[in-house]
Amino acid sequence: MSIIWDIFEVFINFLQGVMASYFIYAFLGSRNCKNYIKSHGLIFALLFSVVVSVFNNLTSFEHFLSFFYVLILFIYSFLSLNGSIPRKIFASIYTVAVLFVSTVIVSSIASNFYDNDISSVLEAKGIERLITVIAAQLVIFYMLYLSLKIIKNEDNLSKTEWFFISITLLFSCIIGILLILASISSENPQSRMYLSLGILSIIIVNVLLIYFTVDLSRKNKEIMNGEINKMKAEYYSQYISNADIEYQMIRKIRHDSNNLHNVVIDLINDGKNEQAIEYLKKMSDSLYNKNIYLKTSNDVVNSVINAKLSLASSLGIDVTCMSVNSFGNVDDIDLCRLLSNMLENAITAVKEINNKKTIHLSISEKDECLYFVMKNSIDHSVILSNPKLKTTKEDKESHGFGTKIITDIAEKYGGKVDFYEKNNMFCTVVIFKKN
Repeated sequence: MSIIWDIFEVFINFLQGVMASYFIYAFLGSRNCKNYIKSHGLIFALLFSVVVSVFNNLTSFEHFLSFFYVLILFIYSFLSLNGSIPRKIFASIYTVAVLFVSTVIVSSIASNFYDNDISSVLEAKGIERLITVIAAQLVIFYMLYLSLKIIKNEDNLSKTEWFFISITLLFSCIIGILLILASISSENPQSRMYLSLGILSIIIVNVLLIYFTVDLSRKNKEIMNGEINKMKAEYYSQYISNADIEYQMIRKIRHDSNNLHNVVIDLINDGKNEQAIEYLKKMSDSLYNKNIYLKTSNDVVNSVINAKLSLASSLGIDVTCMSVNSFGNVDDIDLCRLLSNMLENAITAVKEINNKKTIHLSISEKDECLYFVMKNSIDHSVILSNPKLKTTKEDKESHGFGTKIITDIAEKYGGKVDFYEKNNMFCTVVIFKKN
């Protein structure tokens, strides 16, 4: 019977190793294949069971030795599975926490039911122990299964959020282990019950923490998607507006060309060839100056800049623009938001001045970095009169986010923003990596 019981214990430990490694495999996903066995899951499950069996022969409760269980699972996830380091740390700690908590809760309930201390329940070799072990495995299986349903496909959390959850879970495990040790050493059933309730409270707090963190992250993603859809709508609106402007300019050019041809024909018929040539040069320069449109390999950049520059030109603002052709891996939506806000801020500022109205946009590249430089003329120091660059529009609730959006986009790509004034020009400079 002793040999049969030892075999049963080893089997249970291996079963726990399989459940633990499979949970991490299902949560993170395999790096090289879509097969649990080929991802070396069974090998680490066997290693896990061997270490658990050794520790079980040394002590009835492993407490802080459980760090080695976390380490084994983390090594498995690090070598064979996908995901960031914080996600792997979370998965390793969370899995061991479920194993321990489920076992202790079931053992605590069993000790109260059998009117015995937890140590006796954990060390016994009888029907009570058999029922307790089987019940614990069922609880572990259900907890891991339910956890997968909740967080398996959760991709909204950032590395920082996963790390925060992991650290909180780690400290909760330490507190839980201390409570478990106190429960094991306690001979008072009522004290064990209170300690079990304390452990259960820690579990509930961690579950609520994970739930609210995931829910908040999901809502933030929904808000971001809403903003992206709004920017897409603005982009298409600008595209349509720009197409209309181009059409109107083409009509005007056709009209001017018709007049040009008639004048040139009359001059040539009158033998005034030199005047005809001079007139052609002037008309060519005039038509060229009207061409303020930008052509790059990015349609979003073309549409945004062309629409805004056309608007500025219609307001009597002198506009110059130069740009690189390619923008690397920068997201089109971010380019749309960045350029729209930079140009909108400049146009809004220039409309209010009485001096010469000028806007200059330059997009250049150096050392794999993109440099967005926007300059607009001013008639007084904006930084002195409005150091926080707050909006001057009446509807402040709907406006005033321009500079913040510009800063957020620069920070997203590990860059920076600078606002300064030079030679009666307000300058906005945004720099970040293009790849």
